[in-house]
Amino acid sequence: MTRTASRPLPAERIKLVPAILYTAALVVVGTAILFWQFGYAPASAGVATWLLYVLIYTPMKTRTAWNTTVGAVAGALPVLMGYTAAGGAIGDWTGWLLVAVLAAWQYPHFMAIAWLYRRQYAEAGFCMSTTVDPSGRSAAAQSIAGSIAILGCSVALCAIPGGSIAGILIASVAAILACYPMLRASIRFAATPDDVMARKLLRSSLLVLPAVLAIVTVRTVL
Repeated sequence: MTRTASRPLPAERIKLVPAILYTAALVVVGTAILFWQFGYAPASAGVATWLLYVLIYTPMKTRTAWNTTVGAVAGALPVLMGYTAAGGAIGDWTGWLLVAVLAAWQYPHFMAIAWLYRRQYAEAGFCMSTTVDPSGRSAAAQSIAGSIAILGCSVALCAIPGGSIAGILIASVAAILACYPMLRASIRFAATPDDVMARKLLRSSLLVLPAVLAIVTVRTVL
């Protein structure tokens, strides 16, 4: 597809066998470094991310639109690597809420992309929500659900015990305000599923995630 034609493998700037060998080396060395420097939790999260993305998500892209769900989890797990590497326990609510925030965010973000490139995805034989349901209703519903989920998870992160009540309230309100534009864009995309609304949704998604993560970070010192 045109969107990815200039990437190294499709453009044949890198051959398949060297790419596989290089990737395998990075996985082995990277996992070893994670385990050696930070322990089993970050290393396990790294291996799980790789397995989900390469062995499950990638093959699913030509078989079922559920690939987005698996891809969302694979795309969110690296934050758990960082959280546990920084000293957090793998069972902490904070770490998993961060994973939930990133996973939920990927629905509105990717549904906008899937709509804008729906014809290319269809021509390439990929099963996306926008190719399975060209009306856009499924993509819009998932965008709204993801926007609501990231709002709820962001507020939950801000409400984790610690700090002052005022800090919790201020951060929670800030998180709601930060998430609202993407929810509004998702609702508008549902009402009018076209390229204009999809681009607005995509732009709003690019602003929401850094805003939420900044708010959650500031919340730790309030």
